[in-house]
Amino acid sequence: MDSYDLIWKRLDELYPNVEPKCLSPVMKFADGGTNPMDTVAIFPVLEPLHWHWVTFGFQRLQSIEWEGDGELSCELSLRVSRGEKEKESPEWGYELLLKLAAYVMNTGCGFDRKHYIQWGSSIDSGSSKLKGIIFQDDPELGSVDTPTGRIKFLTPIGITLSEHKFANESGPEGLLPLLCAKNPLGITDPKRKSVV
Repeated sequence: MDSYDLIWKRLDELYPNVEPKCLSPVMKFADGGTNPMDTVAIFPVLEPLHWHWVTFGFQRLQSIEWEGDGELSCELSLRVSRGEKEKESPEWGYELLLKLAAYVMNTGCGFDRKHYIQWGSSIDSGSSKLKGIIFQDDPELGSVDTPTGRIKFLTPIGITLSEHKFANESGPEGLLPLLCAKNPLGITDPKRKSVV
């Protein structure tokens, strides 16, 4: 099994009998396309109610230092709140993942747990107070072992400017517990208020 098959296997275990919506570029990266993510799968999750985006291809952009054998790389696992009557996932989730991939490609700077960045504008391209991102390991997906190493799933969580400032001053290890105390999956709610 290649890494994509192993990711699908993990997702099938987490979401049995759920058919995701899949977004893919017209031309795959391996064929000369510019989008490094071959696919983004979007799952409508009922409990707790949210959208769950999972990337396929982000792993080729970076490797992370670790003590194990082979490479440690990552895929992104974005979770966004969902209204009860919401039938379609918001487009900004996919756009955010594309921008994160472009950031890594253009800067050579990868992401890992506790990394945080200021976005410069609302992450939903609207009026949200969330203008930054912090990363945590996805508590449900964890990681998968592949023939070439391990892939872990990182969850980008939207944060406010005051939360970004708090992480700068007190460290991200102080912010993540505040964000995840009542939200262990790290679901981003563009309408939420700051926790600091």
